[in-house]
Amino acid sequence: MGVKEYLQQIRLLDAKINIKLAEKQAWYDMLHSMDYSKDKVQGGVAGSTVENCVIKIEMIEKELDESIDKLVNIKREAIRMIDEGIEDSLQYQILYMRYFQFKGFGRIAKELNYTEQWVIKQHGLALLRLKEFSKV
Repeated sequence: MGVKEYLQQIRLLDAKINIKLAEKQAWYDMLHSMDYSKDKVQGGVAGSTVENCVIKIEMIEKELDESIDKLVNIKREAIRMIDEGIEDSLQYQILYMRYFQFKGFGRIAKELNYTEQWVIKQHGLALLRLKEFSKV
């Protein structure tokens, strides 16, 4: 895996976590919208549905914990790699804005008051520097 692909894992994991959070919220909403009065009438059918919702929420929470731990570890390693490998402050900012704030090159260029082509070039140079420096 190259340096760029390693850094792109941050965005992918962030997206997966957000999807899992939305899924968890949907299960919570379903759980809270159930009519528990039917539980007594139907002899426990609603209870098994409640139980299934709770089990699903617990499974999602476990997956979320694992994904968040993985994201924290990757971010920590990526920051260490960038801190130690990049000496140019603008290249540092570009990498941070791109891989931690998920900004596009156009937006980075505008915020830093440079052209998009210049930002893309600096991004490429920074990745080459990290490739030389890192073990990723």
